[in-house]
Amino acid sequence: MDEIDQSNPQYQALRRMIEQTDASVFLTGRAGTGKSTFLRHIIAGTSKECVVLAPTGVAAVNVYQLQSCARLLPLLATPQ
Repeated sequence: MDEIDQSNPQYQALRRMIEQTDASVFLTGRAGTGKSTFLRHIIAGTSKECVVLAPTGVAAVNVYQLQSCARLLPLLATPQ
């Protein structure tokens, strides 16, 4: 796994929010900014259950072998 500067105040604040609240996190940024690396690091280091959605199959595979949220949308919109 790629290294993350855990002394970074932004990293620490977001890590605390994820660990100590039930808040959802929407992570966005340009290509190459470390979004997937950050998510892998958080998922590996938390005791919480995580749901990670990605808008494309490529983004989903970059985090873990996840399905893109585009495949979930028909399931969520289908009346039961």
